[in-house]
Amino acid sequence: GAGREAIARAQGDSATLVAQLDADVATSWWLAVRAEALAQVARSQREALDDVARYDSLRAREGAVAEVVALRARVEADRAALAEVGARAERARARALLARYVGQAGDSLALAVDTSAAAALTAIADVVHDAPPVPGPPELRAAEAAEREQRRRVAAERLALVPDLTLTAGSKQTGPLRYTVVAVALPLPLLNRNGGARERTQAELLAVQAQRRDVVLRVRREGEAADAARRALREAPPPREILARTAEAASIARAAYREGGITQLELFEAQRAEGLAREAVLRWATDVHLADVAWRRATGRPQEGP
Repeated sequence: GAGREAIARAQGDSATLVAQLDADVATSWWLAVRAEALAQVARSQREALDDVARYDSLRAREGAVAEVVALRARVEADRAALAEVGARAERARARALLARYVGQAGDSLALAVDTSAAAALTAIADVVHDAPPVPGPPELRAAEAAEREQRRRVAAERLALVPDLTLTAGSKQTGPLRYTVVAVALPLPLLNRNGGARERTQAELLAVQAQRRDVVLRVRREGEAADAARRALREAPPPREILARTAEAASIARAAYREGGITQLELFEAQRAEGLAREAVLRWATDVHLADVAWRRATGRPQEGP
């Protein structure tokens, strides 16, 4: 019986490794997608500020603005270029992590990401939903099997308190007399009561029970935290409206700056606000997916493909 439970425990441990690998792959996928999208946002910001820097440099040569205005625009463009380099480095790290899990070269990974206002949110429309109940995470099943296995071993050591019954049979001849001898022996456990083995298995049972309780508390709290996180993330303001407003404000600011309606600093502020809004929405969208991955891992539900 203990052997059968050991097999069940090993199967639970194996399923735990598979579930954790699935969660790691899903997590690394969404992090790679986010890094790819953020790199595109950084590039668009750099291109927009490069355009402003070229425009102000032309105006400075024509004497329409002071040289410091063109210099300030170039500084902003250089800052955006540094941010783009950092985003590209983060993208390389995220792709390398994903490549490790899927067994491919980082350069061969296909991560087609569209960061427009509509497409950036398409994949997260219905992430949060109530799935049917499941038996629970595999590590919980493994812990329960380990406790049952140890209980079997405790019972076996208690049974070993009674020694084995010995049956002996034979024949004996003394002179003309021939005897048949049958003997039954049952040693009395006076000095050896198997106490060491019984105490050891009982102590191991206490340790296994403590581990099972720890697993129960951990998976329960992780599931509650992940569920609370994914539901809280859905309470965010409508991201489509945020992106639409910031994009419109940045477009109006660019047009107004060329017409002389706003200052350069106001243009930079509008441009920076658009970039920050796009980054915030992409991070929020990824966090929704990551929360769902964590919830599925904690509750033992299979991961959904990206």
